[in-house]
Parts: sequence; C-alpha cells; structure tokens
Amino acid sequence: MDRKSWLAALSRSDKLAWDQFFADYSRLVYSVLNRFSLDEEEKQDLFQGVCVVVLETASSIRDADRFSSWLFSVSHQMASDLLRRSARRRRREERGDSFGGRATAPDQALLEFEAIALTRDAYERLGERCRALLGALYLEEPRPRYAEISKRLGMPVGSIGPTRARCLGQLRSHWDEVSGEPGVTTTGSDAPESAEAGVRHRRDGHE
Repeated sequence: MDRKSWLAALSRSDKLAWDQFFADYSRLVYSVLNRFSLDEEEKQDLFQGVCVVVLETASSIRDADRFSSWLFSVSHQMASDLLRRSARRRRREERGDSFGGRATAPDQALLEFEAIALTRDAYERLGERCRALLGALYLEEPRPRYAEISKRLGMPVGSIGPTRARCLGQLRSHWDEVSGEPGVTTTGSDAPESAEAGVRHRRDGHE
C-alpha cells in the first residue's frame, strides 16, 4: 500500500492502517510530548487527541511524503496549546475569576440551558457503545484512566481516540437533527463550539 492510500485508510479507521501507525509513529509523537512538562495522563490525552486529528485529516494531507513532519508539528502545537490553556486557567483561579469577571446575562443563561437540553437529546440518540465511551471521557468525575476504559469497554487503548472521533461526529449529526438546522438551535442560538464541549455542557448542567 502506497503512502497516499495508507493515509486514506487511516481516515476510514482501517485496523491494519492504524496498527501500522501505532507501530511506526507512536514513538515520534511521544518524543515530542516528552519535551514538555506534562504528566503521564496529559501525555495520554494528547496522544489520543493527535489520533483524532489524524483520523479526521489524514486523507486530506497533500504531501503524503511529509507525513512525519506534519505529525511532528501537530503534536508540538497540541502540547503547546494545552500548556497555554493550563497557564490561563491557573491565572484565573489565582484571581478568583474563573468566569473572566463577567456575570452571565439571563438571556445568555437561557441559551446555554437550551444548548444543554439539545445536547442531552442528541446524546441519548447515540448507540450504547458511544454513550458509554463519551460518558466515561466527559461525564464521570473523576475521569477514569484509559486503561480502565479499555478494560471496561473491551476496547484497545489505541482505538479510544479514533472511536471517540466517530462518536463525536455522530453526536454532531444528532445535534443537527434535534436542533432542526445544522449547527443552530431551534431558537437561533449558536450550537456548542464542538460536540466535545457539548457533552461537557451536559455534565456541568447537572442534568
């Protein structure tokens, strides 16, 4: 299989293609992540995040021969972004200003409540396996480690990232169905910035 065909197979979640990815490129990704001050859980999260990016974009990479360089850049950027977000969160917590100092207006609170309700409806339309995986990743506190999720769901650790991407894609589709219009709620408010954020809204809304 040539490199371009292999990348297309990655985007189709082909098992053999992903086995090759894990065998040939896991060390590259972790060599990048090890350059940052990250704990093991953060590294695992980022590795799964890189897998999601590969799943969603591999088939659109124009220069297949530069895949290693592209993967290096993606891994580096994601780790840098995580550290920046963590630093901003720590600064807000030190100021006692987790909401940026702005009170939520009543109409905004209503829109957020509607988003939570729509996300709940979309979530309930998922298959049992997707509900179990997304529930473990985004609804449980404390969040279980990947090894525990793997054992619980009978799913290889390396497949959690690609499966999560597929489940979030299904969640987006169901969101469109329950909202009546792609990306827009029935009242005209914006949908959550991502399906992942929507699941977190469902958790934080205390159902």
